[in-house]
Amino acid sequence: ADMWSVGVIIYLLLSGDLPFMGRSQRELFRAIVVGKYDFPDEMWGDVSEHAKELIKGLLVTDPSKRLTAKQAMASRWMRDRGDMLRQHSLMMSQRRIKTFNARMKLRSAMINIRYLSNTSVWKKNASGASVTAQPTQATIDEDMLEDEE
Repeated sequence: ADMWSVGVIIYLLLSGDLPFMGRSQRELFRAIVVGKYDFPDEMWGDVSEHAKELIKGLLVTDPSKRLTAKQAMASRWMRDRGDMLRQHSLMMSQRRIKTFNARMKLRSAMINIRYLSNTSVWKKNASGASVTAQPTQATIDEDMLEDEE
């Protein structure tokens, strides 16, 4: 079983966010490989230490040291959750997932804007009245440089 992914899913359900972050894909991969994540108080203040310990055991980067499915099911948090699962907890998880989805949509929009701004040259039309996006070329010709000035 892919228990590392289970750790990511539990983290997401309890916090409404992903455990690993990075400003670029390279930073994100680095955070995943080294296992760099945290439990910010604003999202984790009301989550038990037993839940955090389970997640830590599941997100161990070395698979031979990671919790097995049997060990995870025997964890204190899993045992306690089986006895204590309430509507409140489900509603909290649902609310956090909605927040996560909204953040992912915003992040996607920001990535698209960054992509468009990196692949377009913004320049004025001949009358100077409006701004249009023109696809960039591998080389910038002299006419474009003169129009910019």
